[in-house]
Amino acid sequence: MTTLSPHLHDAWAAVRFALGGAAPSSLSPAEVARRTWRLDAALLSVCCANAILFIGVEIAHANLAGTSPWQRSGATPEGASWCEARDADLTNLMIEPANARSDYAFVFVGSLMVALGVVDLLERRSLAKARGVPTIDRLAADEYEHGDGVNTTLTLPGVSISNGIANVMHGVGSWGNHACECTVGGRGDVAGMITVTVFPTLYVLLAVTPPLNRKSVGAGLLGLAQLGIWLVFWSAPEAATVAMFIILPLDILVVVGFAIYRRAGPVDIQAVLHYRYIFSPLGFFLIGWFAWNLDKNAIWCWPRSAIQGHAAWHLFTAAALMTIYLLFRSEGAPGARSMDDKSADGGLLGLEVAILGKDTEGTRAEDSDV
Repeated sequence: MTTLSPHLHDAWAAVRFALGGAAPSSLSPAEVARRTWRLDAALLSVCCANAILFIGVEIAHANLAGTSPWQRSGATPEGASWCEARDADLTNLMIEPANARSDYAFVFVGSLMVALGVVDLLERRSLAKARGVPTIDRLAADEYEHGDGVNTTLTLPGVSISNGIANVMHGVGSWGNHACECTVGGRGDVAGMITVTVFPTLYVLLAVTPPLNRKSVGAGLLGLAQLGIWLVFWSAPEAATVAMFIILPLDILVVVGFAIYRRAGPVDIQAVLHYRYIFSPLGFFLIGWFAWNLDKNAIWCWPRSAIQGHAAWHLFTAAALMTIYLLFRSEGAPGARSMDDKSADGGLLGLEVAILGKDTEGTRAEDSDV
């Protein structure tokens, strides 16, 4: 049964495939349908909640126009060198409206990660109950593991929840930075930026450290590490520039090394890791960095325009953060199921359940596609 137009149906199925990740190979048709329904519900809930939030902010911005809600006067603070800040209207709720609005992307991405973490948690609890195991940490090895390998994102829902909260905090901090051009917002922006940027390295360290990559305490340690990093750079935002020059190359080296290791390492840890999810975030980041430089150097600069280079930087880096998360979420054993096929009915919107892995050789060929 299909209740949407073919084009919308295909688009929704593609989104669900990207978000669903590598499902356990032992799911029954009913369990696949339940998982599909939960993914649909999570995506719809995030879209609705974010729409309500963003509309509310826009209404407040319109009603407070010209009232100087931040009680600001004088010029933009020294160091705010992006284009829109050079001719900002200090009487508005969002002093830099284009840059502030683009921060909605970080909030959306973060809340989506949290929602997916909740879906994973519910799934693990349902499977633990169905398999008769006392805790989700003691699920049978064939659920999320392959040999000595394990999809740490799906095994530990707290990873998604922790990183999602960090992304939301970054979005709120960056919004504050551009809405009020104030010290508190600036600190929140910098602290959040470093915290979400270092996530790939922290995740890989967790993923290659058994037994923490199978235990809930591992997700807790990752969350504490992110909180600690946020507090450090909230206290010392001036160290962020040097930190970024260290963290970004480290992320690239660690993630590429992890992908090679998982795809071509010992047989008992081999896994499908889609290289497109490595190239995509790097491409998004480079495009955003290019736009940021054009804006900063006044090559692309119309201060009162709704299209800003710094806003483009926010949008493309949010896309990079989401796609690197999807890299880890999609990791699975060759032949494992994934929400990518159109072979069964199900889902909140009457969409078809996507299943890969009926044919091992066919799935290996599909998964090897870059």
